[in-house]
Amino acid sequence: MRETVRFVRNGRVVETAAPPDLTLLGWLRGSGSTGAKDGCSEGACGACTIAIGRASGDGVTYETVAACSVLLAQVDGVEIVAVEDIAAEDGTLHPVQRAMLAARAARCGFCAPGATMSLFALYQNTDGDLSADAAGAALQGHVCRCGSYRAMVAAAVTAGGNRSQTRHDRLGSTTAALLADLAADEELRSDATAFVAAPRTVDAAALLWAEHRDAVLVAGGSLAVPALARQARRPQKVILLGRAVELAEIEDTAETLSIGAAATLSAVRFHLAAIDPDLGVLVDRIGGPQLRSVATIGGNLAAGGRGADLAAALIALDAAIVLRQGLAERIVAADAFFQDDGKQDRGPTELVARIVVPKPRPGATFRAFKVAKRYDLAPATVTAAFHFVIDHGQIAMARIAYGGLGPAPRRAVAVEASLAGVQALDRSAWARAFAALRQDFAPLSDQRGSARYRMETGQALLGKALIEAGSNSDRRTRLAGFRDTADVFG
Repeated sequence: MRETVRFVRNGRVVETAAPPDLTLLGWLRGSGSTGAKDGCSEGACGACTIAIGRASGDGVTYETVAACSVLLAQVDGVEIVAVEDIAAEDGTLHPVQRAMLAARAARCGFCAPGATMSLFALYQNTDGDLSADAAGAALQGHVCRCGSYRAMVAAAVTAGGNRSQTRHDRLGSTTAALLADLAADEELRSDATAFVAAPRTVDAAALLWAEHRDAVLVAGGSLAVPALARQARRPQKVILLGRAVELAEIEDTAETLSIGAAATLSAVRFHLAAIDPDLGVLVDRIGGPQLRSVATIGGNLAAGGRGADLAAALIALDAAIVLRQGLAERIVAADAFFQDDGKQDRGPTELVARIVVPKPRPGATFRAFKVAKRYDLAPATVTAAFHFVIDHGQIAMARIAYGGLGPAPRRAVAVEASLAGVQALDRSAWARAFAALRQDFAPLSDQRGSARYRMETGQALLGKALIEAGSNSDRRTRLAGFRDTADVFG
């Protein structure tokens, strides 16, 4: 065991103390690296974006991270790259920096360092040209009040077309070797009164939490760390779940997808999208890349509440939540796990260990939607998921779930009953299903939407799903993201 955090920066290992309440942004700015800005303090603006490097073969692969939303202890064993670190040793600017200046993409300068780091990660991870679409996706997590997005995208395209060897290209093999040494290093664990612990097995994590019930569990930290930072009294004990190997494992078989609770949204996105394209889009709309690189599927569910973006989809797919208490496991169906706003069927010493998702059988239809105030960087107002089995136009099975229509995500059992055995394109059946939705839910008004708006949105999404399921087409229901080219709805 050791009590200090070790990570790589600029080709050398840095070792430092990591108090349980110190964020990576706090450490950076406190050590003089003030390029990362303290904007929203909750990972939503992108101003504090830095890059995290992990060994990949003989080199390093980079992901962006919102430095305000991770603890310093969470970068144990990785490389960190701030905007101050990307120019060459002789001061020659990185190709992305040169292009940003040439395109006049840094106007007031507040968000530019973070945006530069997102384009740095894209540049370092990509061979050859950079497309405008790829640059736009990389910049999804940035809010620029000066409106420099077009210039930033143009800068990325220019940088990709004028490639040159960078400092991190030259340091790649050295950094990878240092990271390999850190991976085999001792486990992080400080003393028993004020500590940060990063157990490497789920057994160790569960037993540690049972012993230290006053500790705060942190998986990715995208929700937990900003919440901790807002507290007047900071936590003295933190247990980090991200180094527990089993909690990050993903097992993808022909029939099920088993996801460790600490698997990041970035890691699980491909597997969910393979089940259905709508699931990939749903993940893509949770924060920006710098949040999805640390945010975990278990954290999304354990945080709970009416806005847990993935909850409705998992309920509609009849997923199971596996809980751990010490060395014992308990399995809870997803539709029974969520009980109230922020409350689940989870004991005080239980942690979410993994999520098991049955894959829809061949011929089944699945749809998932999210409605929010903005397409990007906005919490859900309403989420909905629809799982149908249709035989010759008739609904043989319907499993439907919503988030945002009640205090917790749950199934629309009255709607399911109203649709049993009806033709999917029978408009009179739709009217009965819309009425049944009012039996299932009684929405409340809040800053994201009124009760009436939520209910009418839920009904509209139901109609949209029925049209797509019954017609096997989405050409009349979508402006983008088409799933097919046929249009047989009459």
